[in-house]
Amino acid sequence: MAKHQYIQFEKMSFQKINEQVERKMAVGEQAMVLEHRVKKGFVSQKNETHINEQFTYVLEGKLQVETGGEVLILEAGDMIIIPSNQPHTLTVLEDVRILDVFSPVRKEWL
Repeated sequence: MAKHQYIQFEKMSFQKINEQVERKMAVGEQAMVLEHRVKKGFVSQKNETHINEQFTYVLEGKLQVETGGEVLILEAGDMIIIPSNQPHTLTVLEDVRILDVFSPVRKEWL
C-alpha cells in the first residue's frame, strides 16, 4: 500500500516547457494533477490523442477546444472532460491558467 503524499502545491515552482508554456505537477500512482500557465496564441498538436482521460478546468483566461466534432470556448470556471484516445486541439485565446488531471499518469511528461 502506498503512503499518502502531502504537497503544498501553491508553493511549488513552475517548470518552463517553452516560451509559451509553464507547468507544475503532482504525481500519484494512477493520476497526475498539473497547473499550466499558457500564453495567448499557443496551439496544441492538432488532433492530439493519448491513452489518458483528461480533465481540464480553466482557472483564468479563455481557450478553445476542438473535440468530438465540436468547437467549445472555455472560460474561468469551465471544465471539459476528454475521454481516452479522443482527438482534440486546444487554442489559447487569452493567457490561461488551467488545472489538468490525467489518468493514468502521462509518463512522457515525467
